[in-house]
Amino acid sequence: VVLGEKKAWGVFDDASSSSSSSSEDEDDDDDNNNNQRFFLETCVFLENSCPNMEKIVDEKLKLCIRAAYIACKERDVLKVLNTTKNIRDECWSRIESASSSSSSSETLRSIVSEVSVTYAGAAAAMSKDLRDALRAVDEGLIFAPGEPGSLRRRMLRRVADILTEIIILPPNNNNKTSKDKKYTTIPSVLCTTMIDKFNNDDISCLSSSTTVQEFITSITTTKNYDGIDSKTYRSVIVRNAKDVSMWPARKRWIDLADLSRRFGDRTIPVEIGNMMLKGKQKWCERLLTVRELVNDYLIPSNRGLISSDKVCYLAQHALFEQLPSLKDDFTPPRFCRLGVLRRTNAWLGTRDTVTPLHYDSYHNIFVQVG
Repeated sequence: VVLGEKKAWGVFDDASSSSSSSSEDEDDDDDNNNNQRFFLETCVFLENSCPNMEKIVDEKLKLCIRAAYIACKERDVLKVLNTTKNIRDECWSRIESASSSSSSSETLRSIVSEVSVTYAGAAAAMSKDLRDALRAVDEGLIFAPGEPGSLRRRMLRRVADILTEIIILPPNNNNKTSKDKKYTTIPSVLCTTMIDKFNNDDISCLSSSTTVQEFITSITTTKNYDGIDSKTYRSVIVRNAKDVSMWPARKRWIDLADLSRRFGDRTIPVEIGNMMLKGKQKWCERLLTVRELVNDYLIPSNRGLISSDKVCYLAQHALFEQLPSLKDDFTPPRFCRLGVLRRTNAWLGTRDTVTPLHYDSYHNIFVQVG
């Protein structure tokens, strides 16, 4: 593990690091200073949060939070690491056991999110448990309440970017992804193979050269309700849309080895099992690393080794907020300019993934990459 790489710390420090011919000893000093600044900033963050957290928890958790507050005040790295870990462990124990507690599951998850920043800061300062720290930060991002621009979320994203940069995978089998490209590449079988089934009066199939005006005409229809004409909208399929065909995502996202290399240590929420078969089989939600998703589910799915307990689906998660560099791989299709782009989501799963029939409250432009 290499800690404190200048390129990585520049993201956190806001000040750009100037290139110089300093010796390795000077570089080590810079790294130590960066680690210390990182740790101090996360201590201040938790110090400000502790009083509010103490107001909403029972006596046992209050003692844990008070111990973390004192450790932050003392700037004792080891104590901060241990006390924040104790808070996380206690909260997760209560959440997973669904034990009777004066604190709700939502409150406990919020506390996990709050202390994850400082736990990661202490781990980085000690060059210890970095992958566990990154998982803690991802859990914080997954469960953090509030808007994407909130201070807590911004801190978590910055810490996650830093830890991702400074973690170098050791050469052991647990961190390898199969080199067989036949199975580490998602087949590029797009929804165009299904067009004939939809080619009827209800769903129009448009060519790649469709203009925005033609798109508007195709999706708009007028129906008469009780003598009153009302404008409604209908679904259309655009084949091989020009702006989508140029996306880097068309190549990068179907390459499972590349996904694992870029984001293998990041933790994401997934659904395992077939939601439609509740009661007949086990369906659950779990946290997995991207590497686990690739190696344990997506590659076996490509090999055709799929069973009901190997159906895995990443959905209902703000993936582009957690992994913002993914947004560099695409641009919103030009048809999105017809309205306000409210959100951008991603779905990734094995074959045999099924979701219940549902209705979204906003219009969608859905792009199938692979």
